Amino acid sequence: GDHSIALGNIRATWERRGKPEGGLAMIHFDAHLDTVDALWGEKYGHASPFIRAIEEGYVDPKRMMTIGVRGPLNTKADLDYAKEHGVRVVTAPEFRAAGVGVLRDFVKELGGAEAYLSFDIDCFDPVYAPGTGTPAIGGLTSAEGLEALRALAGVNLVGADVVEVLPDRDHAQVTALLAA
Repeated sequence: GDHSIALGNIRATWERRGKPEGGLAMIHFDAHLDTVDALWGEKYGHASPFIRAIEEGYVDPKRMMTIGVRGPLNTKADLDYAKEHGVRVVTAPEFRAAGVGVLRDFVKELGGAEAYLSFDIDCFDPVYAPGTGTPAIGGLTSAEGLEALRALAGVNLVGADVVEVLPDRDHAQVTALLAA
């Protein structure tokens, strides 16, 4: 499904984990921030799961990292919201320069905090994941993405999703294979 399904999954995870005060930690891979207040008049959609999750207390923005951001669909308002609330934003070029150490350090900072992982397939460059609705060039390679996931070893993962895989745009099932 699209990224709108993440909010329901995060809410269910938060409830299942006993409604932790302050919210869950979040690791978010995406080309986009997904902190848009409203899109086409809708406050709940694929561009807004994290603004809603933060507002509703399911996610602690000070224990949230978004990796892979780039592209023209991110606005200054989206970035301002994320930064004002303490979300750590790591662009794709910054991730490439810093390497997976930035993720390892974040996992150490989290300690044993319960974390949710949301992975939007458009975090990858469209060469590696063409079957998505909002592709953006300059994304992670498949090798970088797999290395990033391995760098999360030790995180107290209590929920996760992989979103935005569109089979009708996925010639040769390249995107589905990567998502799996």
